[in-house]
Amino acid sequence: MIRIQTYNSAPRRVQAGGINPGNQPALRTVSGRAEDRTLAAMLQSGLKLTDIAVKEYVQNETTRVEQSLADMNTELAAERERYMRENQGQNALNAGEHFEQFARNLRDKTLAGGKFQGRFADIFMKQASGLGFNFTEQGRSYARQQRGAWYDSVKKSMVSEIMNLAAQDYDDPDKIAYQLESYKFYLDTIQHGLDNRGELNKVFQNVAETRVDGYLAHNRIADARDAFEESRDMLGDRANTVKVRIDARADALQARAEADAKRAEQRETRRAVRSAVRDILKNSDGFPSQEEQRDAALTRAEAVKDPELRQKARAEIERELDWRMLRRDARTMRAMLDFRSAARSEGLSPEQRYERLEREDMPQLSDYIWLYYDGSLCMLSGFSSGCGFRYRLSGKSAGVCSGRRFAFPCLLLQKRIES
Repeated sequence: MIRIQTYNSAPRRVQAGGINPGNQPALRTVSGRAEDRTLAAMLQSGLKLTDIAVKEYVQNETTRVEQSLADMNTELAAERERYMRENQGQNALNAGEHFEQFARNLRDKTLAGGKFQGRFADIFMKQASGLGFNFTEQGRSYARQQRGAWYDSVKKSMVSEIMNLAAQDYDDPDKIAYQLESYKFYLDTIQHGLDNRGELNKVFQNVAETRVDGYLAHNRIADARDAFEESRDMLGDRANTVKVRIDARADALQARAEADAKRAEQRETRRAVRSAVRDILKNSDGFPSQEEQRDAALTRAEAVKDPELRQKARAEIERELDWRMLRRDARTMRAMLDFRSAARSEGLSPEQRYERLEREDMPQLSDYIWLYYDGSLCMLSGFSSGCGFRYRLSGKSAGVCSGRRFAFPCLLLQKRIES
């Protein structure tokens, strides 16, 4: 039989302090009986479990907030990189507004997805708003930077167009002045309140110099001087340099003109000399020997009235006849070498060689091979610097070989000449 214990004493009132997750007060009103100690132990365990759960909850929510902020920061950085890569210059002027709207939308989306409650939602909103503010400031800074780059790009484009116009239409000052006025208006508009004189003067100076260079490139010295005088004040400290360049170009053109005139005169002189020499040699070709042709040609050259032309004609005649005589001597030498080679290969005796010379028509040899020395007929054998042999040319009076007359080797032939 199961025995059920009963309590005869009247129930007593148990007093316990309020339960606080962050405070664990001792139970002072519980008696020291076994039942009381059991109840006190149970209440103490509950307090500890509640404290642990609250701490874990705080840690988990704080970590979720930080993780959401880190993810948000990563998305902001990616968006910043994408936007700056795809938008420059004029297309980036609204970067501040775009960055602000993107950060706000991302914050709201992250807050809704995270479902933060209470003070954790407040912490996230405060931190996310700070990220959004910094992100927006980056966008505004990028917009200012790109606006300045856009303005500079337009300015450079206008200056480049003006300089190209000055180089191509250097002789159209009205068109250039219109472009300069447009540039001045643009500069005063985008840089209102600033002193733009330095920038403007630099462009005006370059344009003035380019116009002068355009005239010089086309050898229009007078126009270049006029353009220089018109823009002397505009050129400023470059005026002296530009003037020196104009003078140098003028001197170079003058020197070139003089050189061209001199070359034309020389060409005309050469044509006159060649014409005179051609007529003189044509009238002298009838003489039998080239020596006689030389003498006749030089005599006729004395009839030229112009001293310079006469001197050049004589020099040209001598060069022409020297070349003819050299060619004749070379042919004669070739004939003599061929004769000597044939005589040797056939084994001809001196008598046979002489007979062949008489039998064959060799006029080019007859003027050179007949040499007299002590009654002997011979031909020089080998080169000689002056052998001393006496010679006779085409019936002329005899002379003595000095080595300067003949420029070729000869064969040695001997034959007694009957007096």
